[in-house]
Amino acid sequence: MDLVEKLPELDSGAGRQSQVAELEQVWNGADQGECVYVCALLKESGIPFKIFEQREEFWKAEQAYRIGVPTAFVDRAQQIIDTTVLGDENDQTLDAMELPADETDEPEEDANWDPDKWNPEPATVQLWSGQDLGRAGMIKSSLRENHISSRSENLENGSRNIFVEPDNQARAQEIVREIETGSPEA
Repeated sequence: MDLVEKLPELDSGAGRQSQVAELEQVWNGADQGECVYVCALLKESGIPFKIFEQREEFWKAEQAYRIGVPTAFVDRAQQIIDTTVLGDENDQTLDAMELPADETDEPEEDANWDPDKWNPEPATVQLWSGQDLGRAGMIKSSLRENHISSRSENLENGSRNIFVEPDNQARAQEIVREIETGSPEA
């Protein structure tokens, strides 16, 4: 870490106001640890960000964190958050959550399946909703491992919705049931 004699001056007035106005929210939640993790990912990727902290003081002492990035970085930041925070790269989770082979219900292996070239518009069936990013990551990883494309939607209250295509609803629901109950048996 480089030491400096004097910290740089912050812009004040209208310049600073316009910088804040140009930020778009890419993450929110109540867990400080998750907030720190997301900030570290953004910093590591060279994406500028700002944290907004809100504390309820009246009846309860809840704390909420929001992270905003400049508009030009929104897509890249969201991709990093969705793939890394949600755990798409966690191979142990993927292996553990793969559905057992069943010749009667197993769809044909699609050699052309490419989740990066998938159109998310047909994913209209809400599969899961919640604020547990770890669980959301496990669900998305398990769906991906089973060649089920999904899309996520972040809500202002910190919740995340996961959607799948209607054709994959039954298989996806079985995956979520296994994750929720911790049992592969129906």
